[in-house]
Formats: sequence, C-alpha cells, structure tokens
Amino acid sequence: MCGCDQATIEGATLARQSAGQPGRHSPNALLRAWQRLLILIVGVGALIVIAIMIGPGLPSRAEGVVITPATAAPVGGEGNSRNTLDASLSVVAASTPTPFSPTATPPQLAPPTRQLAPPSTPTTPPQPPLPTPTPLTLVEAPQTAYERVTAAETAVRSGTFVATIDYDNGVRSTTSVRFVRGGSALQARFHISSLYRGATATRANERVAIGEDLWEREGEDPWRACAVPGTAGRCDRVTNSVGSLWTQVQFLLPQLVLVPPATVVERGGELQWYDATLEADATLRIDPVNGTPTVLRRVMRSTGWTVTVVYGGWNAPTVIDPPSGAGAR
Repeated sequence: MCGCDQATIEGATLARQSAGQPGRHSPNALLRAWQRLLILIVGVGALIVIAIMIGPGLPSRAEGVVITPATAAPVGGEGNSRNTLDASLSVVAASTPTPFSPTATPPQLAPPTRQLAPPSTPTTPPQPPLPTPTPLTLVEAPQTAYERVTAAETAVRSGTFVATIDYDNGVRSTTSVRFVRGGSALQARFHISSLYRGATATRANERVAIGEDLWEREGEDPWRACAVPGTAGRCDRVTNSVGSLWTQVQFLLPQLVLVPPATVVERGGELQWYDATLEADATLRIDPVNGTPTVLRRVMRSTGWTVTVVYGGWNAPTVIDPPSGAGAR
C-alpha cells in the first residue's frame, strides 16, 4: 500500500464519482427509485380514470406532461437504471387515451339476409257439438192427502152418494142422492130418495128438482108438483129449492175444508179427525189415484149413532129427467 494520506484517498474517490466510474450500489438509492416509480404509476392511473369520467372535457392530447431526467447522474449502475425509468415514464405521460363520448353513435347491426317464417298457428282439433240442453220442468211438491180431498170437494160438480144412518135401537135410514150442480148454461138437478125403516113401520120419500121445477111423491104414490112458495106442506118450494137441496148434499160431504189441517191424521190410506160441529169422530177413505173420497164414517159421541156415506160417480156424467107423468108448475 502507498503511504497516501486520508485527504488524498477522499479526493480520489470523489474524482471517480465525478468521472462516472462505476462504484458500489447504495441500497437507499434503489429504494428511492422504486418509490418514485410507484408514485408515478398511481398518478398516471388516477389521470386515466379522471379522463374517462370527464369525457369530452379533456383535450385530445396531453399537453406539457413530460418528465425529464435528473441533471446529475448517479454513481455507477444507479444512474443508468434511473435514466431508463425516467424515459419510460415520459413516454407513458405523453400518450393520452381517447376519452369516452356518451354521444357516440353505437355500431349498427346489418339486417339479416334470411327471412324468418312467421310462427305457424296450431291447428285446433274439431270439437264435438254440444248437446242440446233439456228444458227444466218445474215439479210441484206432491200434495198431501188433506190437500187432495179439499181440492176434490171444491171441484165436485156431480155424483151419486148413498148415506146410511144406524140408530142405537136397530132403526136405519138410507138416503140416495144423485145431483148435477149446474152452471151458467146448465140447470141444477137433484134426485133424492129417502127410506126409513123403524121397528114397526117403513116410510119412503122421493123428490126431483130441475131448475125451478119441483116434484115429490110418497112411496109408490103418483108424482105431484110442489105447491106455490109460502104454502104449507111437505112439497114447499122454499124448503125443496135447488139451494136447499144442495145444502143437504153438502151435509153428506166430508167438509174437510172446515177442519184445521193440524188436527187431521193420515194413517193407512185414511184420514181421521174430530168433527166438533157434529161431536163425532170421522174417518175418511180416499182413492189413492185421484184423491177423491170413497167412504166417510162418522160416529156421534153423544148418541153413538153412525153415519156412513159411500161416494160414487164423482164428477161423472149424471142424467136426471123429470118424473114420467108429472107436469111442471
């Protein structure tokens, strides 16, 4: 080694650094260089983001953004690396991307050269014809036996009734009635025959009424015309008029319309009730087909007498003629 002093050695070292001779790399210098590079990259990214957000407001090219290398070159390899990094940053800063324009016309798609066929309409299979609806028929609720009998009584126009009264001592009377109630074009007609059989005697009576003409006879005696109105006698026109005779026929009817329905009991094809007017227990058989009465039986509670009425020819055609050999009066 030479016998140079310390000042001479330091001067030689500085001379080498000034002359650009390579020397030992400093770790602190490399760290500072990487920090500058990171800061520049972050700054450039921020500028790009701002340019995209601002759009047309930015200039088309960046102006005056140039990073120049340092005037003093570092010692050895550090100077070369720094010069290369500074030059790269200058190129990145000088090139500015094209800003985004929201008003730019979007690219137009070319029309398709192949025509698409319209979708085919599905074919619906033929449907079978709907059945013709059957018209509804209103079915009335079936009438009760009480309702059928009262309706038959109201509608009766003709018939043949036979009534029998059995007394308590073997005495019996029978009355046969044939009648036509008549109407606007038909005269009312009645033929009533009565037979009384007592313990010691028998008596018969017969009467015919056609409109205003009345006849009567006793047993087998000849027919005779009834007396003028108001004249005393069995053949008085007042008591034997058609109105009076119809009242007698009504007595033979069940007259169920006068009985409260709640008091009528139906049992085994028969109707049973209490007749308060006659103080009698009544039982009525009815025709199951048309609901007309067939047999009526009344038992008087006070006397024990029994009245039985057999109904026939209900609303059947009935012929009643004047008695033969008798003249009208």
